[in-house]
Formats: sequence, structure tokens, C-alpha cells
Amino acid sequence: MRRSFALLLVFLLGTLGAGLGAPPKPSGLPKLGIISAIGDKFYARKTGLGFLGEDFKEMAIGSWGIDEMMTAKLRATLSARFDVRPVTYKRALFAVFPDRSGFLAQHFRPEAVREVTPQGLDAYLVVVKDERTNGGSRPMFQGLGSTEGNTNVDPIMFVHAYYNIYLVDGRDFRIKSQAGSHIPRPFNPFFREGMSSPARKVDASLWPTSLNAAEHQKLKGVVVELIDQSLPPTLEKLLH
Repeated sequence: MRRSFALLLVFLLGTLGAGLGAPPKPSGLPKLGIISAIGDKFYARKTGLGFLGEDFKEMAIGSWGIDEMMTAKLRATLSARFDVRPVTYKRALFAVFPDRSGFLAQHFRPEAVREVTPQGLDAYLVVVKDERTNGGSRPMFQGLGSTEGNTNVDPIMFVHAYYNIYLVDGRDFRIKSQAGSHIPRPFNPFFREGMSSPARKVDASLWPTSLNAAEHQKLKGVVVELIDQSLPPTLEKLLH
């Protein structure tokens, strides 16, 4: 009786070990690491005439868990095509905006992937902040943020989610493809919404008067919805 119980215990422990402690089994799919670095700050801007009435603030939003959410969504979407592996990286290395000090803006540097652990995967999917203008040279709208027309009558506020996704070769660290976040819209030559997508007009009461991210859950909800709506078409553009 004791011998039978001992054999059963060994079998159960072996089964648990295979599920929890064993290294991942080869799947035959390309090995992919996911890096997301867009969820550290929210950029809020008020615009006025010239420099009059302008305001700009940065709010730390790490507590919103945007990067963790993005990574989970990408893993769930891509697991049928890739063997997604966990990676570690310094988020601050990727959470930077393009360097515009030279003649041409230097956008994402794929060499930064050399600092990711582990190395040797087939590819790395990197999600970084984007900067966009609204039909002119200024102001620059950045990453996850909002903009409000600084007027005393019927202020208009938009929330935007601007990011780029890069697929980087894990061997030579070259960019294989890239796509900017967007939500497809029907073309209408006679009407143009106030901000390029992904953006949404919201009530001006959502303007972050304080910099405590915990107090702005409705704002977070709009950002999450914009990511939910923009991620599928952006990935389709990236991978096709």
C-alpha cells in the first residue's frame, strides 16, 4: 500500500514539474519577445493663440498598467503565429521621443534591442511613443495624451494614443517592418475631424487638473479604448 502511494506521489510531482518548472518546449514557431514602453507618462497640452494661454504638463501613469496591458494583448493576439517568450529590458531606454537635433529626426534605434534579455530570439516586437502634428509644424502631440483648445467658450478636448510598433530582426537588429497606430475611417473630403487617429473628442472636464493618476480613471478608460480599437488594424499593417 505504501509502495503504491509512493509511486503515485512521484507521478504527481513529475506531472506538476513538467507544467511549472520545465523549460518551454520547442513549438517550431518563430521565437518573439515583446517590449512595450508607452505607459510611463500622459502628456496634456492646452493650445492658444501663439504662445498665449498655452499649458503643458506630464503626468506619471505607471500605475495604470498600460505597458503590461499592451504586452498581454499582443501575446494573446500573436501566440498562434509566434512562440512568445518573456523578456526583460530597461523601459526608460525605449520610452524616449525621436531625436530632432539633426537635419533628420532620428526615430527608434533598433540597436537598443541588444540590451534586452534574453538575446537570440528570432524577432522582437517593440512598441514606442510617437509624435505627430495636426496639419502643421507645431505643436507636437506626444504619445498618450490630451489636447484642449484654450478658449473660454465651449473648450474642445481630445485624447490621443500615438504609438509606433517595430518588428526587429533578432539576429542583425534591423527593422523588418513598422506601423503607426491608427483607426481606419471612411474618407470624406468635405469633413476632417480635429485630430488624426487614434483620437477621440471628450468632455473638457476630463482635463487632468491634478497629476495624481489614480484620480483619472475615466481618462485611463478612454486611452484603453483607443488602444483596443487601434491595435488590430496597426498589427495587420505591420505583419502584412
